Amino acid sequence: MNIRTIAAITLSLALLVPAPSAAQAAGDARAEVDAAIARFAQAKSFHASMSTDTSPPVTSQTDFVAPDRYRMTMPDGVVQVVVDGTMYIDGADGVRSIPVPPEVLARWNQRTRLTGLGQGMAATDLGEDVLDGASARKYGINRPGETAPAMTIWIGADGYPMQVRANGSADGKPVTTTIRYSRFNDPALAITAPD
Repeated sequence: MNIRTIAAITLSLALLVPAPSAAQAAGDARAEVDAAIARFAQAKSFHASMSTDTSPPVTSQTDFVAPDRYRMTMPDGVVQVVVDGTMYIDGADGVRSIPVPPEVLARWNQRTRLTGLGQGMAATDLGEDVLDGASARKYGINRPGETAPAMTIWIGADGYPMQVRANGSADGKPVTTTIRYSRFNDPALAITAPD
């Protein structure tokens, strides 16, 4: 079977399936984004790499293992590990440990996780894309009354977010922050207290 035959069959099948209305497509897009965010919230572990388009760029790495273990490599290279309510900071002067109050740990858990779309926010299916050689579906997320996407999310074939790009501002200047996600539910991703 050659390319022209495949294209003709694909076109014929496409003509048999009615195109969804704009309202259906928007509803489906939001449902798909909400489903990916819900799936993300149930992940037992993941790795996140964050970067900004500032000058100089700010980069950090975070590993998470449920329910409350973190390893964060900060922009200055300092590594912070949180295990059982204690933060271990590995700096130039050695490892220090400090207790983390439960309410602070709860806030970190909220910041590490994606949250569902807010009221009035809309999702638009932007089509297929490829990240690091893997297929992804790309969605634009708009705030009420705004036309430019406040956020773009790429969802992999496994239903997990692969990347989130958010537009915001810092010091009165526009800033784009990109977070790449990987290693969902990887049993080899372990976080232990330093010796």
